[in-house]
Amino acid sequence: MLEGNVVNLRLMEKEDISLIHEWHNNVFLSGIYNQLHQSTREQMEQRFTESQSHSDSQARMQFFIELKDGTKVGSIGAWKDRSRFYTMGASILPEYRKKGYCTEATALLIDYLFLSDTVERIQALANVDNTGSLKTLQKAGLQKEGILRNYAFVYGHWADMVMLSIVREEWHHPKVLKLPQ
Repeated sequence: MLEGNVVNLRLMEKEDISLIHEWHNNVFLSGIYNQLHQSTREQMEQRFTESQSHSDSQARMQFFIELKDGTKVGSIGAWKDRSRFYTMGASILPEYRKKGYCTEATALLIDYLFLSDTVERIQALANVDNTGSLKTLQKAGLQKEGILRNYAFVYGHWADMVMLSIVREEWHHPKVLKLPQ
């Protein structure tokens, strides 16, 4: 478990697939800025199993964002594929949005990735209209790079996405991750 000040990140386990499946298929949880997808439980289990079997060059990790009392308030993950960078994404349950949980979880994951891997860059995409996500990513240290036009098909139309990133030389030390003394 990765410990922050207000939230912790706990790796998702096979036993969590029921909850992951429930969240993934609830269109009200993913929000209006994300692509609409539905999956069977079997498909979720297959994706989970496949993500656990990839080599380091294709690393994928998914965490629950938990409050200190263990309450699951969202998820956050990162993946890379034969590259020197990770792409990350997060989702927070509606009743826990605008409380800073995702900002801390994002900074916590950035700390972990830079401390545990030689990765040079961490990036994220956000819908241009999703001001909450953009603020969260920028507060966590990512900088806007540009707009990817007509990048994602979201609720019946093509949406522009903002590319944000942080590179290793901009990250100097852990901002949130608590390390052993």
